[in-house]
Order: sequence, then structure tokens, then C-alpha cells
Amino acid sequence: MEKVGLKDLAPNWESIGKPLKRPLKEAILLSLNIIPDWESHRKNLPSKSDLQINFDYVPRLQLAIEWALESNFLVNLKRTKDITENDLVYLPKFVNWAITKQNWEMPIEFRAMASVAKSDALMPIKASNKRGRRPSLTEGEIAKLIQMRIDKPMLSHDLLADEFGVSRRYVGGLLKKHGIN
Repeated sequence: MEKVGLKDLAPNWESIGKPLKRPLKEAILLSLNIIPDWESHRKNLPSKSDLQINFDYVPRLQLAIEWALESNFLVNLKRTKDITENDLVYLPKFVNWAITKQNWEMPIEFRAMASVAKSDALMPIKASNKRGRRPSLTEGEIAKLIQMRIDKPMLSHDLLADEFGVSRRYVGGLLKKHGIN
């Protein structure tokens, strides 16, 4: 079988889905831009890639477990010790903590997925507004819009809004929310 590298282990963000809760292990791996089931590819990984994943993963796991004990960001935690990487976390809270408190670098798609999961949980999505524009985008569309803006910074909010069938104001707010002008 052919060797795979870290780039081959990047998630297909379109197929990840947007559950509001995920095991801590998955949240950390996605924050590293690694597919949650990367271990199934382990035998085809160069040892350097395997070591790099563990080198990045283990410190994040340790910090997340310490914070979970203090901050109760786990779902339905009934105990105060023996937190494991299989305990569920609320993705939006995890991403917020990881960015604001730990200053972790994360794929923009993961940030978008957590933002969409949170907003979808709080409000129902309507098919369109009175101008015929959609009020919001899916996480895959948000990631695509953000990537388009990163690749072509001169694209105007108007062009992006027309491309995705949303309002200019929505595009501006979305880009601002993700730290992109």
C-alpha cells in the first residue's frame, strides 16, 4: 500500500457534518486538520508524520482535560476526575476556549463548522427572506466563501453575496466573525 502524508489526512469538511457535540479526541484532531480516524491509516504513515500528530495532539489533550475539570465544558459530565478523550464536548465552547484562551491555530473550516453548529442549534433556518436571498449558509458553503476570500482578497462582499445568494451584510458579518476583512 502507498505511503500517506499529513496532507492526505486532512478532513473532507463537506462530509464531516456539524454535530454540536463530539468526543474530545475528535475535536482536538479536527483542530489540527486531521481526520478523526487517522489511526486507521497509521500503518501507511511515515513514522515522522505519526510522531508529528502525537507531538501536536498530546499537549492539546492535556490542556483540554485540565480545562474541562475547571470549566465544565464537557457534555453530561457526572464525575470530576478520569476525564478521557472520549468524553463529549460542545464544539462551539471548545473552539472558543481553544482560540481565546490557548491561541491555537485551527483550520478555518473547523472554526466555521463550530460557528454553524452553534447558530443552527439556536435558530431554525428559513428557505429565503423577502428579497429571495437565503438567510445563512451551510458550513461547507461558509468554508468555501472564506477560502474564496483568502485566495482572492480583492473579491468584494457584493460579489461573494451574489455568488452564494446571501446578503452583503451577512457576508461582511461572516468574514468579520472569522477574522477576515
